[in-house]
Amino acid sequence: MTAPSLSVILPNFNHAHYLRGALPAILEQSFPCRELIVVDDGSTDDSVAVVEALAAAYPEIRLVKSPRNEGVVAALEKGWALATGEYVCLPAADDLLLPGLFEKAMRLLSEHPSAGLCVCDVFTEEGSGKRGLSRRRLCREARYIPPEELAGLMRSRTVYLSGLGAIFRKSVLEETGFLPELKWSSDRIYSTVAALRHGLCCLPEPLAVFRLRGDSYSAAGLSDLEAHGEVIGRTLDLLSGEAYADVLPVFRRSSALASFEMPLLFFLAFRPRYLRFLTPNLVWRILCGSIRRTLAGLAPEALRRFYRRLPGRG
Repeated sequence: MTAPSLSVILPNFNHAHYLRGALPAILEQSFPCRELIVVDDGSTDDSVAVVEALAAAYPEIRLVKSPRNEGVVAALEKGWALATGEYVCLPAADDLLLPGLFEKAMRLLSEHPSAGLCVCDVFTEEGSGKRGLSRRRLCREARYIPPEELAGLMRSRTVYLSGLGAIFRKSVLEETGFLPELKWSSDRIYSTVAALRHGLCCLPEPLAVFRLRGDSYSAAGLSDLEAHGEVIGRTLDLLSGEAYADVLPVFRRSSALASFEMPLLFFLAFRPRYLRFLTPNLVWRILCGSIRRTLAGLAPEALRRFYRRLPGRG
């Protein structure tokens, strides 16, 4: 039986420093990708030189150079047009994929070809290099979780899905596209739609590193409350459209939007047209999460580390 193929699309803008580690980490995975498409989005640092130097040693690298900065989604779409794999991975240039991710994810996806994607736990890394563990809290052993079971899990815990450490079935991602109108929340929504339509595979171990940077695209967007409110409104409008009629009831029933946290509650409280999204369980999930984060911030670091290591916690 032939193993399914994997394409990696990596958008980059002025992250030459991170590329020196990120690209070899992708290309030296035990499961080889068919191609690594690096889309340089008009960088002004030496990113292109770094990629070209690595391409001399790794023929899997395909470099696409944009003459000007057009944004992450535009870069992804350029790479998507060239990708030939049955599955795609969409890492950010400043994140890091750890050894074993491709092999473990692709094995699980091969066993469950109906799954829309595979996700893993991740490390978060501060500028100092200090790492914390962020768990999905979906399972204790690697397995496939069908849509209805996933919806039930989302009712009892806040589940944040994103593109980090995720591998998507290409045909499933084609159903939504990259949703550019949702900006920094686009991957959260297309990942969740894919999972609630097709189910997901889950690897309950940290196999990717998310670098916490205050100047990142997502951090800047989330800190702008007015702009983020606009993105929330566009998200609710999108889910209310005919193309998502199949998953809208599941979004409401499962409280899948709880990862938007308190900004979502404030948004809904003053906009009656969206009140159908406001369910008692959604309010409960968001309030519980807010209280838990507040208490965690007050707890000693040793106690927080112990809590994060508990099975099923994070």
